[in-house]
Amino acid sequence: MNKISPYIVASTLALCPLAALHGKICITYVPVMTLLLALFSSNIVSSQNIKQALYKFRFLIFGILIFLSFLFVHTHFIANHYVATLRFNKLVTLFPIALFFLIIVNHIKLPQEQISKLLNGIMILCALSAILIIIQYNTQMFYYAWIHNIENPSKIPQAEYNSSSVLIIMMGYISFLLQPKKHIYHFATPIVLTVLAFIGSESQTAQMLAVLIPLTYLFINFAHNRQWIYLAIPSVLLFLMLAKPFLIIWLYESGSFQDLLLSNNFLKSGYAIYRFDIWYLISQKIIEAPFWGYGLNGTETFNNLAEGSPYNDGKTISHPHDYILQTWLDLGLIGILFLILIKVFLFQLISKLGKSHRQCAISSAVLFIAVVFVSSVSYDMWQGFWLSFIFIMTALHMIVLQENKKN
Repeated sequence: MNKISPYIVASTLALCPLAALHGKICITYVPVMTLLLALFSSNIVSSQNIKQALYKFRFLIFGILIFLSFLFVHTHFIANHYVATLRFNKLVTLFPIALFFLIIVNHIKLPQEQISKLLNGIMILCALSAILIIIQYNTQMFYYAWIHNIENPSKIPQAEYNSSSVLIIMMGYISFLLQPKKHIYHFATPIVLTVLAFIGSESQTAQMLAVLIPLTYLFINFAHNRQWIYLAIPSVLLFLMLAKPFLIIWLYESGSFQDLLLSNNFLKSGYAIYRFDIWYLISQKIIEAPFWGYGLNGTETFNNLAEGSPYNDGKTISHPHDYILQTWLDLGLIGILFLILIKVFLFQLISKLGKSHRQCAISSAVLFIAVVFVSSVSYDMWQGFWLSFIFIMTALHMIVLQENKKN
């Protein structure tokens, strides 16, 4: 049987930093490119391979089918049917591609030496991409202007490179943590990524990530063998997921939290008060329809949502900038219960990995915390590039685990 060439998949994954450099949307095409190249280079579509893949991924396939079925029914029973259907159509395309992408990756068998080279390649490209962004940030972004044929560099959206910085920082740090044998030169990558966060980006999300990831790694190493951590973290997450809209309303109406946000220069420069105001407006709408929500892209259900707001009056709110509130708003309590099940499954999986593959388990936990953080302050949780990035980082861990299982 012709096996999938592992170097095709490894090459496409290694190019992720360059894809992120050229714009976050390019990340979306990495799973598609990997899938197509792998299919053309093998006979994975044989009936035997399909049966094996269906059996091995049966729980994931079942979960995706249940979730998409729920979204389909939900989309047809909400007022904002047209907008929700557009988003549903994108998701129903993305999830099957992501599933087949993971199935392809599952066939990859790279020796430890090649895995180390793959991680080295990603780290090097992340560092080079970071250096290029730093140069562009301090020279009116000539490279981005040249690639996209923009004559006036001052018109280039800084937000695009802020997003690229976030993805590159996460990718580089996780590859560094997965590297089994770290040499002194490997530490150049996290150093360059930290410089990128504070000198080559205006993104406070990137800056906080550059601090959060190392601290999370140190904390998990410290708490890895302490049983209380396996109860404390899920309990906190469960409380936040169920109580967050009510907690936001209580904090906002107390008034003291706004004073804290406005008194801190770092938070003030990052428009934290505007995010908090958005969360309050969204939470009020959640309370009005807590069980069923308003459908995918629920914020588009409301005209002038921020009208009369002391901080966002006249602005268009595209999404809540918080994945828990967005799940509440879009899918209601039923969606939150789905999200809780997903988190419980992931946490149990990471805990199980910790008994046999400690390094990969720690990296997975750091990635989990980083994804939760970014999703809590920044991206729309349904955005294709963000979901694709999560699947890509999952695939990277799967490749490392394949070799660990052989050992």
